[in-house]
Amino acid sequence: MDGTDPLAKAVEVSEVSRLDFTLWEAWAFCDSLQRTGCVMAWLIVTGSVTSGHLNSKLLKTLFDSGAWPRADHRRSALPLRMGEFETLVNWLKSCSLAEAVRIDNVGRWCDEAWSYVACFACNSLLNVSRPLAAGGWSVLERRMANAIRLSVTKLTRHGQAAEFCVESLEKELRGKRVNYQGEEVGTCEKLTLCQVLPALPPKEHGGCIDVLDFVSQGTRRLLKNPR
Repeated sequence: MDGTDPLAKAVEVSEVSRLDFTLWEAWAFCDSLQRTGCVMAWLIVTGSVTSGHLNSKLLKTLFDSGAWPRADHRRSALPLRMGEFETLVNWLKSCSLAEAVRIDNVGRWCDEAWSYVACFACNSLLNVSRPLAAGGWSVLERRMANAIRLSVTKLTRHGQAAEFCVESLEKELRGKRVNYQGEEVGTCEKLTLCQVLPALPPKEHGGCIDVLDFVSQGTRRLLKNPR
């Protein structure tokens, strides 16, 4: 043991050569959910995972379903192509792993990186374990990519401190009501007899029934003896 910090060693090695590192040195950068997405996207885009440089057997174990990829069918959403991820891909190809996990870059690219990784995982279920192929999205591909992006945004926001004003929150909740299923319902408004009467049918078109025939014994006693 030379006492060298593993993370510092990983940074040093990454600056020398973009591919001269081990899987464990790459994982040393994964100290947060946001940075992990950038690391995984960088490894996929640069071919460090899919080319067998690190551990492609792991990907084959996780994603090899034995299914055949589509033959460019318009009604198929998989495998997803690069589409709007082109800007992310070009940036990842132009930087080292150490640059990809800098705080400012992570803040800008983590959502897009995780979305790319999720799309790669979906493709891998069809035995397409390679970086997303170039090409625009079809309607179905775009719909799927947008759904993935929305889920990723919710995921990456977990654990982040939310800023809110207590006074405004109390004011908003004061006017909310929920039912027994937890669903929000409208607030009941009191109506006067004068407001209700116009909504009732005319006497000549109405009828009457004995409500006592349709209530329980307990309610029947209350109706007969309201006092």
